Amino acid sequence: MARITLHSYGYDPMLGALYASEQDSPGVRKQRDEYRCWLEQVDVRNLVFIDEAGIHLGMVRLFARAFRGQRAVDGVPRNQGTNVSVIGALSLDGLIASMTLKGSVDTAAFLSYSYCQDQ
Repeated sequence: MARITLHSYGYDPMLGALYASEQDSPGVRKQRDEYRCWLEQVDVRNLVFIDEAGIHLGMVRLFARAFRGQRAVDGVPRNQGTNVSVIGALSLDGLIASMTLKGSVDTAAFLSYSYCQDQ
C-alpha cells in the first residue's frame, strides 16, 4: 500500500508563515506607505545602531555528542562566573565604539556609554 503524505500533494508543512491580519487593514497599509516614503529621505550615512548583548562566563553546555557506546566527558568551571554585558554602536562605516562591563546594562550604564560617545 502506497503511503500518501502531504508532500505527495505538493504541501510542505514547514513552509508556512502566519502574520497578524491587522497588517492588511487600510490604515496600517497607509502608515506603512508613509513610513517608506519618509525612509527614502533618510541619509543612511547618518544612521547609528546601538545593540547590547550579555553572556555568562560560567555557562556550560548541558548536552554533548560522542561516538556510539562512548560517554562524552568534559570539564566545567568550578566557579560560578560572572555576567558580562557588551554595548556596541554600528554605522555604515563599521563598528564605532564598544564597551564591556560586569553585570547587566542599566540606565546609568547606557547613559554613560552614550555620553562618552558624544565627546
